[in-house]
Amino acid sequence: MEKNREHSLYPYLNERLQKTLNFSLHQSVNDVYAHEMFESTPMKLSNLAEIRFSRKPSLDKSFFESGLNPLMMVEKDYQAIGVIAEQSAYLSGQQENCYYTSDLRMKSGTPLKIFKEFLAIYSETIQQIKKSCFTVILKDNLRAMKVLTGRLKGLKYWPIYEYESKSILVLPTIKLLSKNKKLSVSLSNDKKKLEIYISKHYKKNYFSHPVDLNNDNYIFTENGEIKGTFSIGEPNNRKMQVKSLSKRVSTLLALATFFTGHRYKETIPWKYVTNFMVDDELINNKLLSTLLKFLYSKKIIKSGDLLLFCHDVGQYQNFSYLGPVISTNGFLFEINNGESEIPPNQQCSINPMSL
Repeated sequence: MEKNREHSLYPYLNERLQKTLNFSLHQSVNDVYAHEMFESTPMKLSNLAEIRFSRKPSLDKSFFESGLNPLMMVEKDYQAIGVIAEQSAYLSGQQENCYYTSDLRMKSGTPLKIFKEFLAIYSETIQQIKKSCFTVILKDNLRAMKVLTGRLKGLKYWPIYEYESKSILVLPTIKLLSKNKKLSVSLSNDKKKLEIYISKHYKKNYFSHPVDLNNDNYIFTENGEIKGTFSIGEPNNRKMQVKSLSKRVSTLLALATFFTGHRYKETIPWKYVTNFMVDDELINNKLLSTLLKFLYSKKIIKSGDLLLFCHDVGQYQNFSYLGPVISTNGFLFEINNGESEIPPNQQCSINPMSL
């Protein structure tokens, strides 16, 4: 990867891998075998569908657009691959450089010797980190995670935040939703005022992905006062493919293809609600309806798009929409050596584009 040598863990991991013939640092951004590894492990959505992620054509750009500077370790025969990335985040109001582990892939049938060595190197590298380190694991993958982390010596995974993501297939029925008439939604034109509002949430949250004030940021206002903010992200360097695991999803995809003309089995026209921060008193189903109606009326989303919206678990439970909504839960973990306990149920603000 072109920025490998700028990664703070590069000196350690580069020297560590000199002691093995089985692993090395990945260098080529267009490596066909690395791309195949990333696409080989699907993500299940509540046993309804499988999602496969593709980082073609450029691995490094796919990470950079998520605000991640990756360091990638690969097994010589591409039986295992793992990423430890640097990222910026706000921790209890303070902007800090921290780490994010992701994209751990292990082919089925990998020899036990390779499996153990991979985990040993990964564990040793994480223990070199002197700053905060995080990862996200889907609830459906927790059992596999416990098997994996049970073999990691000297590391402890603390579940600090549980979230739910709703994947909403955009249809014209959004027009039928009932919005909050007291709220106005518009593009922010006062960067300083927005910065003050966002800073309030940074201080309140244990963990927050940073908001880029130079992007298009939208605001909820009531009587001229900012009550919330969000933006919309659309990945340019990552693609997703879907495979149905149920008759229900197969029927929905067939109907969606019929009405929109999009072939969902090839790629998903996915968009993200990002940097979503709102005052607590606004959190109800009408807020989500107001958001969707605004995006649809302004043609920011269109019929056939799949919109992903992340929120605290337990919120928006009775959201009623005449269209497909697939929900799945995940956890944000903080990783350390286990010497200091990190309490669960922290307040966090995550950007799904940065996961």
